[in-house]
Formats: sequence, C-alpha cells, structure tokens
Amino acid sequence: MNSRIIEVRYRTFVPVAYLVTGSLAIPVGVFAIVTQLWDLQFLFGVGVVFLVIGARMRSRPYGAYDVKAKALVVYWFSTRRVRWTFGTPNGERLVVDDGRIRRIDADGRVKTVVILWDCDPEDRARLVQVIESQERSRQAKEAKRR
Repeated sequence: MNSRIIEVRYRTFVPVAYLVTGSLAIPVGVFAIVTQLWDLQFLFGVGVVFLVIGARMRSRPYGAYDVKAKALVVYWFSTRRVRWTFGTPNGERLVVDDGRIRRIDADGRVKTVVILWDCDPEDRARLVQVIESQERSRQAKEAKRR
C-alpha cells in the first residue's frame, strides 16, 4: 500500500446489503422463470446486478486522499472514475472544523466537503487526522515566516 495515498473504503454494511439482496433476488427470479410468473422474472436480473455492485463495492474504495498533493478524490459509485476533486488541484485548501472537512477557496469562501454516510467511519477519522496534522504544520511554517 502506498503510504502517500489514504484510501477511504465503503462502510461494511453497504456492500453486504447489496450482496444479500442480490443473493435473495436471484432464487426468486429463477423460481419465477421456471414457473413462468412473468411479473417477477426481472428479479433474476436485478439480483445479478446487485451481486456485481456489492462485489465491486467490496473491492473498490469510496475515495482517496493524496497526502503529497493534498487532494481528496471521491469516486463514482464503485468505480475509479473521479466524481469530485477537492483540495490543491482546484486552488483550495482543506481544513478540519469540528470533525468536518471543509475547503477554503482562493476567495476565502468556506464550503463543506461532501463525504456521505456510506464511507467507513474509521477511514474517515484517519483522513480527518491527517488533514488536521497537515494544517497544523502549515500554520507552524507560516508562523515561522512572520
């Protein structure tokens, strides 16, 4: 694992819920196909899709924080496509205020970074700790310059 990248995983409950729902929908869909219950046959496809989504969520991160670049990236649902980017690449500074990650624009406007309920709380706490320590070291360097 790269120590410069901090990955934020999905909360364990979310992919497990998808896997359980998918594994329950597949037998119902198979039963509907065998007995020709046309209204319930779609459950087979839904079950397969839910199983794939749950497996992908277990293997892919919710987001990642690059310590060196000071950039937080949130990915699209269980993929590696970037959904949002926060931090230095956008000309912003990430700070922590009361346990919430906030971004400060070049204009001085403060906005909250959206990290939803489905990310792992332990990973989120570790991310908050790293951002806090980076902000403290930045403030110490700034105080030395004055």
